[in-house]
Parts: sequence; C-alpha cells; structure tokens
Amino acid sequence: MDPLDAGLHKVAAPLYQHALAERDALNEKLLQRGKDLDRAGFAAQVKVTARSTLLFRMDDGGRQVITANTEKFHAGEEAWPREQLVHLTHTEPEKFSPNALFPARGAGLSVAHRGVHCGAAEILILLSQKWCTGIFSERCR
Repeated sequence: MDPLDAGLHKVAAPLYQHALAERDALNEKLLQRGKDLDRAGFAAQVKVTARSTLLFRMDDGGRQVITANTEKFHAGEEAWPREQLVHLTHTEPEKFSPNALFPARGAGLSVAHRGVHCGAAEILILLSQKWCTGIFSERCR
C-alpha cells in the first residue's frame, strides 16, 4: 500500500477535516497530556506548542508543518482561515498528511500511545477494521 496514494488521502479527508475543525480542543488536550507526562517524570517525545496542529501540508517545496494562531492556519509562506483550510482537505486531500500525534485509535487504546506512528495508510487500515474509538469515533462509522 502506498501512503502517498491520492485515494487513501480521499478516505482520510474527513479525519483531516475533523483535526482542523477541532484543533483548539485537541491541542488543549495534547498540551495537558504533555504537562501530565512531565509531572510523571517522562520527557515529551514530540514537542506540542500553543500553535501546533496534527497535520502537515505537502507542496512543491516539501512537507510543511501546519501551525495555527487566533486568526489563521499557516504552512510555509501560505496562510488560510480555518474554514478555507478545512475545505482544502476536501478538495485537495492528497496535499495533507498527519503527524505522529494524530489520534488514530484502535481497540480503545491510542495507537500513538503504544509507540506506533500512523500515516494515511495505517489510519485507513484502522478505519477499515472498524477499530476507531474516542475523539474520531463519529467519523469512523
């Protein structure tokens, strides 16, 4: 299976849309989880900031992290309001990819928590096996 296949990204597009639409709540949870891990004596494996999102945007210049501020989302030199970027995940899903913290979930356990990093192909496998639970469950029916 080719994780760069445009068809795979089309299937994952609703998850990308949800990750952007719910970015603020997801980021709050990730920031809190980082604090909890720090208090427990563990080092964060992935740095989460107030500007973090769960997605990258791919263009001719390569893979650019998508960041957010109160007004817009940014990747490289480009910027979009939330609604426009959500729309682009529908019209150009192949230009997006998830980061290591993307909350693909299986059998009630976070896949990322188990040390497995999910890309589009892995997310689609989980979806096809109907293992999604938690925050993305309404997108996996």
